[in-house]
Amino acid sequence: MTPVRYIHEAPDWPHLHCDLSSLGSLLARVHRKRGQLIGEARGYDGHTRTLEFAQAITSDVISSSRIEGEHLPHPEVYSSVAWRLGLDEGGLPPAARYLDGVVDMTLDAVRHHQEPLTADRLWHWHHLLFPSGYSGGERIDVGGWRTDLHGPMQVVSAHHDPQRRKVYFQAPEAARVPAEMQTFFTWVNTEQGLDPVVKAALAHLHFLTIHPFEDGNGRIARAISNLLLSRADGQAERYYSLSQIIESRKAGYYTMLSRTQAQRSLDVTPWVQWFLEAVEGALDEAQRHLDLVRVKHDVLQAVPDLNERQRSFLARVFAGWDGKLSSQKYARMHGVSADTALRDLSDLVARGVLVRTGEGRGVRYLVPVPDLGRALVERAPEQFMLKLDGSGE
Repeated sequence: MTPVRYIHEAPDWPHLHCDLSSLGSLLARVHRKRGQLIGEARGYDGHTRTLEFAQAITSDVISSSRIEGEHLPHPEVYSSVAWRLGLDEGGLPPAARYLDGVVDMTLDAVRHHQEPLTADRLWHWHHLLFPSGYSGGERIDVGGWRTDLHGPMQVVSAHHDPQRRKVYFQAPEAARVPAEMQTFFTWVNTEQGLDPVVKAALAHLHFLTIHPFEDGNGRIARAISNLLLSRADGQAERYYSLSQIIESRKAGYYTMLSRTQAQRSLDVTPWVQWFLEAVEGALDEAQRHLDLVRVKHDVLQAVPDLNERQRSFLARVFAGWDGKLSSQKYARMHGVSADTALRDLSDLVARGVLVRTGEGRGVRYLVPVPDLGRALVERAPEQFMLKLDGSGE
């Protein structure tokens, strides 16, 4: 009998499983935080929810691509997302065709999560990722399963010397892919009574182990995770980005994947734990952002008659802008005189919207916020403070 080197060679493949009893407290926290985030988001008006959805999708598109070493321009990605969601693009540059494709794939996974996952759907996603038929200047087979024409599909180290490269994982031979994917589709689209977030974790690993495409497997795997997590949430908008957290933990992501794929056992509890912790991290990050949205709303509601310049200024504060701002810069930002800028800033201080601290060039303005906001200020003060240059004051 041939010895088992990779998980897909195990006799019972692909029946992945995990020890849910050891993950109980973590899974309970994830579900509690999911419910809390969804419940809080429902308390906002539709426009605010759409803005938060647009930001989450933009973050997911950029991070998922960056994991693969591709850096997408944020303004163009957001422009593409905003146009598709009916938001004001605010003069942002139009997105390139290939960016529109990545956005379309990500939105399709979330907004149409209840539709079955099929070969045609994944092939369409693959076309969206590679509209030109090229990846990194090389021609690839687009819209179909890989053929292994140039050798087996391997995940290897990036050593410059081919003789010293290490093979971390070798996917099933191409001849197995059609049957493997049909089994995968049947499992994904069938209700097994499995916890939906755990199912997303298993699906991510299962798909990447098959590695059915010549390129783009990682981004499609994360889109599949988005689809299944959206099914779990039961709604067509998501306010957190799993890819953003995976990117921030990229080394651990690849280490855990390669370690799991190179094992003989189908018990993948460590991988599921890693995935659940990443989801929890994404939920925590989204909750912090929604807390900022709530504080911003409370501050602006408390002073309803601010002019548009002042509102724009406060929006930058809550966006976490950290930079020096003189009255001259404020004037250039809004197209007004230095005297008008100074009056705006002084008015915000007089109203209690800003508190001036420091002297000269060390002047800082802090946004005093209600009880909820105070905890946030203590955790991340730079998100609520702007350094103002003393000149022109």
